[in-house]
Amino acid sequence: MAQRGRSLIRFNPGTLESELFGSGYGIPAKNANAFALLSTGELAIGARRGIYFFHPDSLRANPELPVPYLTSFRVFDEDTALPGQGELRLSYRQNFFSLEFSAIGFNLPEQNTFAYQLMGVDEDWVYAGKRRFASYTNIPGGRYQFRLKAANNEGAWNPEPYTLDIFITTPWWKAWWFWLSLGLFIVLDTVLFVRWRIAQVRRKEAMKADFDRKLANVELNALRAQMNPHFIFNCLNSIDYYILKNDTDKASDYLNRFSRLIRLIPQNSRSKYVNLKDELESLKLYIEMESLRFEQQFDYEVKVGTGGSASRKSKYRPCCRSPTSRTPSGTGWCIRKKARGISTLPSPGRTAPCIA
Repeated sequence: MAQRGRSLIRFNPGTLESELFGSGYGIPAKNANAFALLSTGELAIGARRGIYFFHPDSLRANPELPVPYLTSFRVFDEDTALPGQGELRLSYRQNFFSLEFSAIGFNLPEQNTFAYQLMGVDEDWVYAGKRRFASYTNIPGGRYQFRLKAANNEGAWNPEPYTLDIFITTPWWKAWWFWLSLGLFIVLDTVLFVRWRIAQVRRKEAMKADFDRKLANVELNALRAQMNPHFIFNCLNSIDYYILKNDTDKASDYLNRFSRLIRLIPQNSRSKYVNLKDELESLKLYIEMESLRFEQQFDYEVKVGTGGSASRKSKYRPCCRSPTSRTPSGTGWCIRKKARGISTLPSPGRTAPCIA
């Protein structure tokens, strides 16, 4: 037995265990000024008001285990009634709260200690010592359980903690059903948008394909109109004639001019306007081939009008549309067999006369 401050310590050298006994155990340690161990095994303590005798074996540890309980529950510093049974339901706006607690114990209750845990928030027990309150802020919605346990002055914990189930509602914009609905809406909206976009692209592609088909038909019809079959037949006959005469030079020259003209006609037909230079080249090739076919039986001369706006860079609507002997006003040329004449190309805005 040893004195330590205002308490007595009982030490067991065999087990190396020690126990602390203070004035709460009935020992006048506060006013004691002398200790003596008697032959009977009793301990005598001299104090200001007398002498106390007791046997050390009569000292017993505190067997009482305090029972924890809540004294109040506050939401934003306002008292909230605790449910008699079941869980405590709070709105998501009430997620700032504090709890005050105590314990039922009659032996040295002021020395009781506490530990608490809000399951789902605290990872482990929070040992508060003699502090008798706990505070929580900004707790998200969900189900929680507040657990509280108490220990007596000797640190013996009550194995049965106090529990309080707490349910905090979740705001609608954080609820699982809201996010599920939002996700389904986004997926559905994405699917509808993709299908609409695919349909739109298909419509555009169909319109473009239809337009290209019609354009190809128009170009084909235009080429058919320009590529006069009689003219082509006459050219091929002329080439065949020179080949049969074994006149390879004229056959080659005629074939070269014919191929050049065949290339120019569709090339010019694709443009809304063509340069005067290209139009003159087409005209010259056509007249030269006709002159060769008729064995130079006519003379020709191409003149460009002297108008101020006429130049080789001027642009015209393609006029060498059909190499025939007809002369539509402003768009054709006139060549007749065994004729002597002059073809005149007008200035922009003028007609194209044919002199045969």
